[in-house]
Amino acid sequence: MTTFRELAGNHADYERALMNRSLANLERELAIAGRLNLATLLVGLLLAALASIALIRNVRQRAEAAPNWNGNTRNSRRSTEPRRGS
Repeated sequence: MTTFRELAGNHADYERALMNRSLANLERELAIAGRLNLATLLVGLLLAALASIALIRNVRQRAEAAPNWNGNTRNSRRSTEPRRGS
């Protein structure tokens, strides 16, 4: 028959192996979560950059399309100087 010390040793070895497997699984899961967090951050930064570019473009287009002080648009081919002699 096996003695108590042998059984306790076997049980300790089993618990040690179980703990090592659990820690290895946890490290893998944390590595995957870290990569996903980094990917999410990069996608967020990309979307923020695209939104900024769209906003700047929209502001510029509105400024170009807005009429200036005498009613002409900035892209108009007519002269912006007031008419003389009319």
